[in-house]
Amino acid sequence: MIYIFLSFFSMALSHVEFPEGCLTQAEFPCSVRAVDQDLQIQKTFPKLFLQKQSSILLQSQESFKPLEGVIWLQGNLESKGDRVIAQKVGLLGFEFELTGEWLIEATGSQIKLQNLQGEIVKGSKSIFAIPAGFENWISLVNSKGILSQGIPKPFDTAELIKALKPLMKLSNMSAVEWQENKKLIWKVNQKQASEIYRQAIEQTEDLQAQAISRREEKIKRTAQEKQKIRELFRLRAFAP
Repeated sequence: MIYIFLSFFSMALSHVEFPEGCLTQAEFPCSVRAVDQDLQIQKTFPKLFLQKQSSILLQSQESFKPLEGVIWLQGNLESKGDRVIAQKVGLLGFEFELTGEWLIEATGSQIKLQNLQGEIVKGSKSIFAIPAGFENWISLVNSKGILSQGIPKPFDTAELIKALKPLMKLSNMSAVEWQENKKLIWKVNQKQASEIYRQAIEQTEDLQAQAISRREEKIKRTAQEKQKIRELFRLRAFAP
């Protein structure tokens, strides 16, 4: 169990938390909204940074739900003996967890995931892979367990850096140095965009075929049940 402690600089950052004091006391669930300034929710790892006017629901020390705005997730790899274990952060309402570094934008019931250098783990097989350097939008899973999503595509690096720069000031990180450490990974993956697109289309077709098969099976079962009921009524009607 990885224990993550939350802290923040109340004098420097303007925010609202509900219930009052839940962030400082690490009590969950805890809703936090950055109001007039960007906010750092300081964890040992992973760390969360919120752009102003962004909101998040912290359900536990390892899970959260993006409610509105832009969230920068900084994950970490932890060494245990000769093993390297990726810390996982669960997104409430979605059927997967994230490791590594992501930029998350929440709008209504959808989120846009930009993979800076991480992975989607423990996810439904229906989730498309989003390589580092790519982005995709995903909707909340509805009551029927259905998830909608787009097709992964390379993100606009200039726009990404523009969104991250204000948050990087909170982490005392150089945007130039940060980008230099990652752009080679992005470049290699983005050159394979056509192959990634092809795989996503094939997966979409497979999922659609599975959905049609499930619908047809459901219709067949319903018809069989109705036939049984009709047969039962017929037997009762003509019983001596």
